[in-house]
Amino acid sequence: MDALQMGYFEYDEWLKGMKKMGTDSLDKLKQKLPELGNYLQDPVFFKNLYKYSYNFAKIDNQKYIDLEVAIGLWNILLNEENCPIIHSFIEFLNVKQSVKVINKDQWSNFLEFSHNIPSDLNTYDDAGAWPVLFDEYILYLKERQQQ
Repeated sequence: MDALQMGYFEYDEWLKGMKKMGTDSLDKLKQKLPELGNYLQDPVFFKNLYKYSYNFAKIDNQKYIDLEVAIGLWNILLNEENCPIIHSFIEFLNVKQSVKVINKDQWSNFLEFSHNIPSDLNTYDDAGAWPVLFDEYILYLKERQQQ
């Protein structure tokens, strides 16, 4: 729909989105919904949607989104199938009381990071270019394994 603000559609944005989907009635929109779900299986489309969602959720010129908003979006967009670590990462964020916001670098890199964690955490390269928050997550997982 190319809306500019989360939770709010301008009338023109709504009409533009409906036209883009080739729908001009509620019945046609209902028929289109299953097809829209199929787009999420396309990795390129999904990556674009994921990146768009950060800017969509961000308020005005802020350089971050609140942690609660980020977790809410992750719960909508991600699951064990497309992001195997999502539940343990959210658990980590809830335990780590000092994390209050997610910046664009953390958001943008999270999907790739989630697919590149080695099964043997001891081989994780903490000197890599990942955001520090991800290094802290790996330390959290290692500590949990040792318990």
